[in-house]
Parts: sequence; structure tokens; C-alpha cells
Amino acid sequence: MMRANSIAARRTPTGLPREVAMRFTVCLLCLCGFSDSPMTVAAASLFSGAMSLPDFDALWNYADPAATEAKFREILPAVPEDQPAYRLELLTQIARCQGLQDQFEAAHVTLDVVEKSLDRGTDRTRIRYLLERGRVLNSSGRPGDARPLFVKAYDIGLKSGEMRLAIDAGHMIAIVEPKVEDQIAWNLKCLELIEKHPDQDRWRRAVYINLGEAYRSAKQYDRALDSFTRVIEWYEKNGKPVDRYARVDQAKMLRMTGHPAESLDKMRALETELNGEVDGFVTEEIAECLLVLGRESEAAPLFRQAWEKLKDEKWLERSEPDRYQRLRTLAATP
Repeated sequence: MMRANSIAARRTPTGLPREVAMRFTVCLLCLCGFSDSPMTVAAASLFSGAMSLPDFDALWNYADPAATEAKFREILPAVPEDQPAYRLELLTQIARCQGLQDQFEAAHVTLDVVEKSLDRGTDRTRIRYLLERGRVLNSSGRPGDARPLFVKAYDIGLKSGEMRLAIDAGHMIAIVEPKVEDQIAWNLKCLELIEKHPDQDRWRRAVYINLGEAYRSAKQYDRALDSFTRVIEWYEKNGKPVDRYARVDQAKMLRMTGHPAESLDKMRALETELNGEVDGFVTEEIAECLLVLGRESEAAPLFRQAWEKLKDEKWLERSEPDRYQRLRTLAATP
């Protein structure tokens, strides 16, 4: 009787054994042109006996959270019931996709599902839940509510040896800290962890960006310049194209430390590389340099051009209101 029940449990509602149904599904997906889809890869690996699932972290495209969410949702049906931790972690990343699309209520609903099943997960599951709940709270304007979740995620990460997630939590604490000195302290703490764990060097870029921003807020421009220069060095060391905004950040601090001509040269070079594309942040920095150098007539039209590009950047208006208003004022100057 027990064996009969076992056999029945391995059959689908159609009466086919699950292995046969899975093979049929994979063949059908391949015939329909979906051989490379996350669901096909997951299903193929499952019926092959490997019981492995895709590394969903490798599927992330932070510039396109909607497309990433679609990929994650393709994987969900292929996750077996005996891998609840994987399913719960995948749901936390779906919630992150929703948060990045400003779908905050939907993200909370997804995380509520995870929260109800945390007892079926692992330390890593709990850390990822805390991180994503905190990120949604922070993105929706509640950094104070997010902070204790990030701190808890950080503590669990250290205790469980999940260093990647611990550093992630630490860098999020730095973001939500209200006092700039605490932002600096947490970023430095993250850098210490990266030094102790070289396999986490991928975090160095993000932490130095945040540290540079914190030093800039504290008007410690020399240290901010050093931090942003280290970001560029990270790109070069890892053989990656240097992000344009890392170059803008460095140029801005060169200007703030008394080197506007050098900043202008760097931004003019970047402008040339953009091959006709007008980037509001690059144009803004060029205009600021020209203003400092006493070339107001050249700066004025560039401020207007930068304003037209950046006036709809709500995050800029929200996070840097003084800068936003300054650009508006300078753009209106004849």
C-alpha cells in the first residue's frame, strides 16, 4: 500500500509519471524555441537527476527589474517542494524587482508570503527576507523602519558566515543612517570585512561609491576624491569599462578640491566619447567648471541644457534638493 501511494504521488493529474511529464515539458519548450529560458534549464536539470536549479543571482539585470522579475517567475513552477529555501529566496528577489519598479505594496505582499514560511528556510533565507523588506521600506520613504531589519540581517550574516549578505546589509545600514559620521563608519566597517574576505571584492566598488558620497556630504572633499578615484581603479583592475558616473563623481571632487581645469578636461573627454549623446550630469559638471573658471557666458546655455535633461529626475529633487534648486536657478539665468 505504501509503495502504491509512493507511485501515485509521483504521477501528475493526467496520470503520467512526473519524470515523463517533465521530459515532455522540456521537449515542448525546446520545440517552441524556449531552450534557453530559465524554466527550461531548471526543468531539464531536475529530471536529469541533478536536482540543481539556476543561480538566480546570475540572472539579475538591475537596469531592467521588470525583465528580471519575468525570468524569476519562469523558474518558480520548476522548484520542487523539497527545496523550500530556494523558493523563498527566489521570492525575496521577486519582491526586490517589485520594489525597484515602485510596486511597494506588491513587494510587501510577496514578502508576507516569505515571512509566513521562514521556519522552512535557512539563515540565508532569513537574511535575504530582512534585506528585501528593509529595502522596500527604505525605497518607500521609511529608512527609520528599515534600519533595524538591516542591522538584524548584518548580525545573522556575520554569525552564519554569509559574508556577501552581511556586507550587503552593512552597506544598506550606511545608506539609511541619518548622521553622516555613522554613514562613514559603516562604510569603513564594510571595507574592513572586504579586506578580511577577498572573495567579496565585488562589493568594493559600491562601498567606495557610498563612502565617497558620505565624505562629500561631510564636505571632506579630499577623502571623497580618494574614494571615487578608488572606484575607477576597481573598474580598471577588474578589466571592466569605467562607469561614466564614476568619472563624473571624480571630476566633481576635483573641482571641489580646487582643480576645475582638470575636471573640465576629464568631462570634455567623456563628452567626446559619448559621441553626440547629451548626458545631463556630464553637462552639469562642465557648466559648473566653466562657472568657476569665470566663463559664465559659456556656462549659461549648458546649465539650461542640463536642466532640461535632469528636471524630471525625481530622485535628484528628493535626495539633493539644494543641488536641484541651484540647477533650476542657474538655468533661468540669462
